[in-house]
Amino acid sequence: EKGQAARFHFDRDRDRYIFSHAALRERLGAQLAIHPAAVQFSSGSTGKPHLTEPAAPIRFNLSHAGDYALIGLTTGPAIGVDLESLDRKVEYDDVVAQFFSVAEQIAWREIPPLQRSNTFLRGWTRKEAYVKARGDGLSHASTSYTVDLSEIGRQGLIADELDPTAPNRFHLRTVTAPITYAAACCVNCPPNHPLEFTIH
Repeated sequence: EKGQAARFHFDRDRDRYIFSHAALRERLGAQLAIHPAAVQFSSGSTGKPHLTEPAAPIRFNLSHAGDYALIGLTTGPAIGVDLESLDRKVEYDDVVAQFFSVAEQIAWREIPPLQRSNTFLRGWTRKEAYVKARGDGLSHASTSYTVDLSEIGRQGLIADELDPTAPNRFHLRTVTAPITYAAACCVNCPPNHPLEFTIH
């Protein structure tokens, strides 16, 4: 982690990385009743980190954007979280055409222009949270699954061509985020499983 932090060119980005990872260690340390420095991580083949020491059934995920970080913890099931900030420089139509499913693209064209930036953030964070919960990385094509782009997003994950049973197993929800940010969480568990969200 120190080596990764040292690779950032700008102090602002380095400080954000250090802060978010320190917050993750503090939260995990509190959950495990150990000093944060004693928490040890390892990464799988897709790069998603997991606990290696101490052995515990805790699964976690971290996302940071701008001045905020989102941490998700569960006691067992896989979890993915994503936090994004509004970036006016993004060409939303181009990104949607390249990374959204056909059904999402159809829904996107129905969105009034003034609502598109917020809709894009909602959709993107939901898609990212889902694929992070799966742990598949880039092997699970973003165009193969469809999420609910609506503000309420009650349907969560609508369909996945590569895993048709996924909508019955993965539960996707929006997380309250600061203004100009959007956040989402996806958990591979029944909808009544206890979840905890911490935004720093």
